[in-house]
Amino acid sequence: RSLSDLLIDIKHGLLSQIRAQKKALKRIGKHYDAIIAIGDVFCLYMCSNAAKQCFFLPTAKSDSFMPHSWLERQLIKRWAIKSYPRDKATCNSFKSYKVNSDYFGNAMMDGLLTSEKAVEATEEELVIGILAGSREEAYENMAKITDVCAAIQKKETKPCIFVAAIAPSLCTDKLAKHCRMSLKESNRHSGKIMHNDSLSIHLSGHFLRVINQATFIIGLSGTANEQAMHIGKTVFAFEGCGTQSTLQRFHEQKKLMNNALIVIEHTNSNDIASDILAHNEAPSDSKSSQKSDAAKAIIQDIVKQYNAT
Repeated sequence: RSLSDLLIDIKHGLLSQIRAQKKALKRIGKHYDAIIAIGDVFCLYMCSNAAKQCFFLPTAKSDSFMPHSWLERQLIKRWAIKSYPRDKATCNSFKSYKVNSDYFGNAMMDGLLTSEKAVEATEEELVIGILAGSREEAYENMAKITDVCAAIQKKETKPCIFVAAIAPSLCTDKLAKHCRMSLKESNRHSGKIMHNDSLSIHLSGHFLRVINQATFIIGLSGTANEQAMHIGKTVFAFEGCGTQSTLQRFHEQKKLMNNALIVIEHTNSNDIASDILAHNEAPSDSKSSQKSDAAKAIIQDIVKQYNAT
């Protein structure tokens, strides 16, 4: 959505990367009867060059905050046998423009519930989940979140346990360095702890355990934020350090999730912490989601469509 960002990407090898991706997809596509493209219309275009039959899960856009353009809908009709939008509103919009589509639920919300714990905690302790993201900006985001956690710990009367769900793409040593903290083994779970003289944050590779156990979530993430909200958790977001964690994106995410996300406009860590604790005192009417089998229904329909063609 930014010309300057596009030019930076081109400078850093975007065009050669696209060429390499197209070659790889064509090489892989020879071995398969169909491809499921998950993402945006550009993803669909790339996949359509690699397979005769292509199905589309448009996860990047929604009528809730960013509808597909007329041109995008025409390209989807041309390249995809059938599409499976992430929400009913987008599906209804597709159908009104004669785009072959059905809504069976959002597959990203399947299999999110678990009773397993990310960390040992007593009933008196407040478990605060952290989602910093999975991209490069997550390191700086985690440093900002760490400052907020330190402020929360000073203000909150209850004992707090901070647990961060760490994506496999992140390096824990680099994370600790960015947060000016040390690493040690945890005695409450199988992961590690980032710590300094005043604060400890448990690092967990078990995302589902973290979002299910947490009392509330501090999230500067994308899909992970949405998944936590889907199971009824209150998620707090504030401006992060990259293109994936801007206030604009979080306000769009808020619309996407029916205003379930609480976006904090403050930039000062103490003010952010005060807002989080003030909102957390209010009773929540959110409820945990029921079991979702959207992916199963989508795959069954894809098989039916494939057989029909």
